[in-house]
Amino acid sequence: MVEASKPLSAVVFGSTGACGRELVAQIAASPKWASVTTIGRRPLSPPPPESSPGKLKQITVNMDTLESNPQVKSALSGVDSVFCALGTTRAVAGSAEAFKKVDYEYVLAAGRAAKKAGVPHFGLVSAQGANANLWASDWKPFHGLLYAKTKGLAEESIKGHFTSVTIMRPGLLDRGDLDRPLEKVWGKFMSSVPVSKVAAALIADAENFAIGGASDEKTLAPQNVRPFLPSIRQQRNGTVVTTKAAYDGAPGMREIDPQSSGSVAQISSLSPASTSKSTTPVSYRVSLFDAMKFNGPGPERINGRLAMAMFALAAQNEVSTGATFYQQLTNPDWKLVIVAVVLTYATMVPVLKGVKDEDFFMFSVKAEKWNGRLAMLAWVGLMYVEEFYARACFF
Repeated sequence: MVEASKPLSAVVFGSTGACGRELVAQIAASPKWASVTTIGRRPLSPPPPESSPGKLKQITVNMDTLESNPQVKSALSGVDSVFCALGTTRAVAGSAEAFKKVDYEYVLAAGRAAKKAGVPHFGLVSAQGANANLWASDWKPFHGLLYAKTKGLAEESIKGHFTSVTIMRPGLLDRGDLDRPLEKVWGKFMSSVPVSKVAAALIADAENFAIGGASDEKTLAPQNVRPFLPSIRQQRNGTVVTTKAAYDGAPGMREIDPQSSGSVAQISSLSPASTSKSTTPVSYRVSLFDAMKFNGPGPERINGRLAMAMFALAAQNEVSTGATFYQQLTNPDWKLVIVAVVLTYATMVPVLKGVKDEDFFMFSVKAEKWNGRLAMLAWVGLMYVEEFYARACFF
């Protein structure tokens, strides 16, 4: 830690990506930071405005020589924080091996170089669902699993090797003009995290550590930032966290998992369509007892519709907050409760009135029943998988 009045210095790896670009821009504009150096295969262009002339320095290197490059060693000497926002996509990288090289090997190399230079604080941009113990394959259809595993391995390569470590798992990112096509599509239906908030939280944590604010109880980031960021934080003076042997003789750290109250986007039009009907006639004015019997018309219809609607809502909620399906059921969000009440009421009214169910165009009863059954089975299956692997499936 340093004196509160001392201007800070930082090095940013991955400065040309959305998060890295924002990190550099915010540090360059902040009077709390005296200097910021970018290290990468190409410079950030155009460079961001600086609060003082000469504050930003850019170093272009061959990323395969990070650990041995004298420019990198010199740039890291004496800095207060290193921020790493390295990352790519399989499509951009061209192959699974090239993707792993950027998202894991380069992160590992940056961490090793920073540790050798004695940097006290390391901030890493990771991803929701990162898990080093996840099964994965290089086969393209399983790239989602490979992505999560690679991000998890990158986290493990950093954990436990610095006085202070901050790892951000922000979920779907709002990159502004740099949004990828798929992110633009998903962004229409799910809440996303502005890269400016990810950068602000990483910088705030580094500043808090520098002035001696790091403790088990300390706020991860300003309150307008924290709800967006399910994160991992590590503090000093804790118990040992077992990590992969990427370094020798690394000090132990204590791992803290703050609960996030992630922002959840509204999902509209979840009520079943009036055209969803069944082919089995029901006698007029069915009693509640008869309707809710095990083999009555109510239970399967209600459960199926609830499963279909709430599966979509729970999956979206999981992406936003990181809460597993089981955690959401045991501690339900108010949106889940409202959806359950509205759908149950909307389903039971026609059942009790004995409204005849009919097929309409492509909306058949058989399809609704099978979709409902599959959704119920998917609920059970996903809860089992998530509890067995102790992780969320959607990321």
